[in-house]
Amino acid sequence: MNFVVKKKVNSVKLSILILMSIFFCILFSFSTGEIAVKAETVDNEYGYLNVRVEDYVLYIDYEFYKYKSSNDNVYICEYEILRNVNGSYKTEYSTRFDYVTGSDKLNKLYNYNIGLFSIPYRFKVGETYMFLVEISYAGSNGIPYGVLYNSRAYFNPAEVVEFPPVPVVEGYEFAGWFYDEELTDAYDGELIFEDTTLYAGWRKTERPVMEHFNFVGWYYDESLTEPYNNEIIKLDTPLYPKWVNKKYMINFVCPPLFINSIQVDSLTEFTPEKLQRPGYNFEGWFLDDTFTVEWVDGSPVTSPLTLYAKWSVIMCKVTFIVNGDTYAELDVPWGTALVSAREFLQNYYLQSFELYIDSELAQEVDYSDKVNKDMVLYTKVVNTTEPQEQVWYLVVFDWIKENWLYLLLPISALGVILLLIKILKGGK
Repeated sequence: MNFVVKKKVNSVKLSILILMSIFFCILFSFSTGEIAVKAETVDNEYGYLNVRVEDYVLYIDYEFYKYKSSNDNVYICEYEILRNVNGSYKTEYSTRFDYVTGSDKLNKLYNYNIGLFSIPYRFKVGETYMFLVEISYAGSNGIPYGVLYNSRAYFNPAEVVEFPPVPVVEGYEFAGWFYDEELTDAYDGELIFEDTTLYAGWRKTERPVMEHFNFVGWYYDESLTEPYNNEIIKLDTPLYPKWVNKKYMINFVCPPLFINSIQVDSLTEFTPEKLQRPGYNFEGWFLDDTFTVEWVDGSPVTSPLTLYAKWSVIMCKVTFIVNGDTYAELDVPWGTALVSAREFLQNYYLQSFELYIDSELAQEVDYSDKVNKDMVLYTKVVNTTEPQEQVWYLVVFDWIKENWLYLLLPISALGVILLLIKILKGGK
């Protein structure tokens, strides 16, 4: 974004203000609006000279540092305004005033500020002028016989151009105007008297957001090696964002085991460890404690996670051999004591058994041992035992399991008969 300031030359309007005094006078000044003056400031061993404009009035500031002789008692100030006409300066206005001091006051001229004098002159916007001032000293007769100070300053009245509002661009902060495209020469508010292009400087303030990533900063190059450190840049300066993956925590719930939580980068394709536990099958990791949503190995991590381990107990088959034939097969949970397996068998078959490791029935098992794999036990029937209180449940259940179809037919027939009776009664 650039801003072009152009010099304007307008017709002037006449305003007349006449006020005479010993130290200053104001005649005519012409202006079409607020006026600015580009002037040369002169500062040397004798004093300084400065030209300025305030409220449409041309002012000359000057101060004198030295005097010629303590015998001089008349101080003469002459000044004139010249305008550049086709390369030559022509006098358009001149005046003079005398300042009578006396020898006892002359020393006070050192570092004495004569003050501000309104120069009576009609000037035009866009023209070039020269202001001459000459300070002379004279005897009591008032005739100048020496020059104390002689200097000149150039100035160009110009119409003040109003700047546009501070520009606004989303994602940037305006950093000021500059004279050059490289944004090294800042415009600091000084007056402009010629066609000028100003270039806008900016600072990048945008902090973009991207899911699963943290924004690190802006860089000048695509390889992200040269960071942008809030320097003033042009709007079309290419900047590239740098991102890093967010970090997500993964917690594991797998009692009675314990696994430390881990931290992974976002979008990591995560496959959790397959667990092992004596007597149990590991059936996978789940996202909920009711084991309804299973974690799929290799899925990307897009948020913090809590994974729940699902277990199922291992079932072992115990085969009981009597007289070389399979007498019974029993599925029991891993870790079941042999004494419990024997009690179940005895209650089921209403007999007493002894269990052996070998087919010769020479080495009886240790009934405190636990089942941790499929086993074959050689069984000796000792005698028939009275059924314990809970055995009839097993017998009834086993009979129903084998004869459920025979039970279903009479029950269904009874239901049909009852329905017909109800229909007949309703018909009456």
